[in-house]
Amino acid sequence: MIIDDDPDVRHALRLLLEMDGFDVRAESETGADGLAAAIASRPAFVIVDNRMPGGMDGATAARSIKAQVPGTTIVAFSGSVERTPEWADAHLRKDRITQIGALLEQIAR
Repeated sequence: MIIDDDPDVRHALRLLLEMDGFDVRAESETGADGLAAAIASRPAFVIVDNRMPGGMDGATAARSIKAQVPGTTIVAFSGSVERTPEWADAHLRKDRITQIGALLEQIAR
């Protein structure tokens, strides 16, 4: 699952993940919509942008998803995240977008 306010980023992530054999169950552009989609789709992984408009940032969305959908792995995906924040299980800077499939494969091991 992908939560990011930029439709071009969501599209690029979906293409990269599907090329690597991942099933993208849902996409959302806001944290609130992402939380609802995660509850409905129960994904193994959620890639979350840290900064999003709409009242619920990535950190709040991630914490809520972890509480509502236990066992979901959260990947912080942002241009401003240099290390894994406390609300995520892993992180990836947006300038390394092409490495998302490899990161998820590594986490899944």
